[in-house]
Amino acid sequence: MSYTAGAPRRTSRPTLRPTARALCLASTLALLPWAGVAAAHADSAPGAPGGAAAAGAVGVAGAAGAAVDHRGPGRAQTSLGTPVDLGVLFVGAHPDDEAGTLSTLGEWKQRYGVRTGVITVTRGEGGGNAAGPQEGPALGLLREAEERRAVGMAGITDVFNLDKVDFYYTVSEPLTAQVWDHEDTLARTVRIIRQTRPEVIMTMNPAPSPGQHGNHQEAARLAIEAYAAAGDPTRFPEQITREGLKAFSPSRLLLRTFAGTTALGPTCAKDAVPADPSQDIYGVYGGTTAPDGRTWAAVERAAQRQYVSQGWGGFPDVPADPAQLGCDYLTQVDSRVPYPAPGTDAATASDGALAGALTRPAGTVPLGTGLRVSSPTGTVLPGAASTVSVAVTGPARGGLSDVRVALTAPAGWTVSAPQRVHGVGSGQTRTLTFTVTAPASAAGGSHVRVSADLTSRQGRGYAARTLTVTRPVSAQQQLLPQVAQFESWTKAQNLPQLSGIVAPVLTMASGGTRTIPVTVTNATDAPQSGTVTIKPPAGFTAKATGVSYGPIPAHGTGTVMFTVTNTDTSLKTGAPGGDYAYTLTTTSAAGSSTTNQALELVPSTTIPKATTAPKVDGVVSPGEYTGAAMDLSRVWEGAACTSAADCSGTAWATWSGDTLYIAAKVVDDTLGTRLATNDCKRHWRTDSSRSPSTRAGPRRTPRRRSRRPSSRSPPRVRRARCATPTTTRVRPPRPHPA
Repeated sequence: MSYTAGAPRRTSRPTLRPTARALCLASTLALLPWAGVAAAHADSAPGAPGGAAAAGAVGVAGAAGAAVDHRGPGRAQTSLGTPVDLGVLFVGAHPDDEAGTLSTLGEWKQRYGVRTGVITVTRGEGGGNAAGPQEGPALGLLREAEERRAVGMAGITDVFNLDKVDFYYTVSEPLTAQVWDHEDTLARTVRIIRQTRPEVIMTMNPAPSPGQHGNHQEAARLAIEAYAAAGDPTRFPEQITREGLKAFSPSRLLLRTFAGTTALGPTCAKDAVPADPSQDIYGVYGGTTAPDGRTWAAVERAAQRQYVSQGWGGFPDVPADPAQLGCDYLTQVDSRVPYPAPGTDAATASDGALAGALTRPAGTVPLGTGLRVSSPTGTVLPGAASTVSVAVTGPARGGLSDVRVALTAPAGWTVSAPQRVHGVGSGQTRTLTFTVTAPASAAGGSHVRVSADLTSRQGRGYAARTLTVTRPVSAQQQLLPQVAQFESWTKAQNLPQLSGIVAPVLTMASGGTRTIPVTVTNATDAPQSGTVTIKPPAGFTAKATGVSYGPIPAHGTGTVMFTVTNTDTSLKTGAPGGDYAYTLTTTSAAGSSTTNQALELVPSTTIPKATTAPKVDGVVSPGEYTGAAMDLSRVWEGAACTSAADCSGTAWATWSGDTLYIAAKVVDDTLGTRLATNDCKRHWRTDSSRSPSTRAGPRRTPRRRSRRPSSRSPPRVRRARCATPTTTRVRPPRPHPA
């Protein structure tokens, strides 16, 4: 545990009073395999790598009544200690968000001496509890203790809580940003970066992918924005003028996410294939041996089991066969330093994601050398030219001499000639400008890698930038609000490599009709007119397959409308299997382009009004529920049902006044644990059936679709275990503005 960024540092030196938190933390660390590390760090000089006293040592010293050099926040804060010098900083929303990378972080500490810290925006007090009835602050303390035990197994003793509230589950990043106060939380994150000066920032997926927690999205966006803001003295300047901190720019930015084909065994880093070839990905194999003789994958699994409150205590053992163990995969978003070229041995080594920032592969330029490729927009039109800049910064000791920089682009592209610089002094930055021209045949919407190769007397270096080939005129079906907001954010951050993470999908009721707004974008310098043609998927029809547009002004947008009907009601609904791809083709004077879209069919039903309100008594009498019986036998998580006796379900619904009535009968061959009715989270801690509702009235409404399992952990089985009908009276809530 280290210093919390919730308030400016104080210059006074009070004596740390023994507290229950400090005593508990000290006793917790004493049980961990890395407890000796905390004690060793306590004697290091502040400011040196691993220099400040670790939390466990601080807690012990406080309990003994010794004076401590305490430059932390005041009593209102919850984390005490002196800022430390970190190599890696992970930013997550809740305790356990870092759990999928602990084998990597532990191995980096063991092999390269890298000290990692973890920012946890909340204490997870709003989540589920599979271990007991604690909720709110009590649950937050429970989960914080679980996190400290878990990360301690990877040698991590620096955990920073930003003390933001963990409210109810939401997929909304805008709501999370509002509740957390985005700017305040960003300031706290920036403060920790400026205090601890990590070379590498690691975080989660910032996109509204299906099932992605809005808190996770916001935590990732905070990390990405903080990566840029921490080195800018105009951002949160009071931290510099009042608190005595200095602007600091981390070297590399990584996401703990990967899209593509993974692999198993010791070559899993080399054998992985990204879905987007322009991405820089890294893998760290979990089969290497940890200090206690286990594999790091086994250590990570043991750490994950510490999260008993999240139902992880029963996670199975990892395979004993090294060939069946895989990698933790990371995707690079940005780098300010040279790093290994994709496909090289250095890139697939366990420190590939650290190289250039914390480790120096053989033959490369000294640590501290800066090399960054940038583009004003990150985009280029087919047949057009774009400017690319390469900034070279000399290392602190000696600088660089006889520097040559050459740009490389895909086959068929042209780039300007290599450039030479006699020397780049220590701390000096020289910016070289190149011109990159895309061929007229470049595929619109594709991402391409433009790389810079540096040679000097001191060594070589490599860096790259992703450019997006923009279609001259393109059509895009209406994006879901959260996806549109994410795309706007990627443009504001100049991160085109993150654009398109979420496929454009709109929901549509099975057997229903939907009007689809389509946005037509003109990326050229002249007005454009033409036609948009829809090719609906099999089982769907469009009222008109071609619609004219324009003229749309240069760099402007317009809208056309299509009406689509699902004619084949036998098609699958929901996930998986309910997405149906189709295309939109746009013609103009600048040419034609085709984009891929999709519709997701969801089940629907009509609920008639009841003549008399049904009794909420667990009994379904004939004619009591006016709606048709709905088959709920589909298992949303866990193993498939083998028969109706194994697991099956039926539901009925009706409405009266402003109340929606739902009755459900669920059959299972195994009875779940019965919990007390005053346990308000028992539906999360045992098998249950749920009846979420967002609308009222006699309207044709899609049923709630199933939640897609998270990829960060094995799914939990949640089956209802009652063999008698249950009835629910629901007053539909008002839609939240977010």
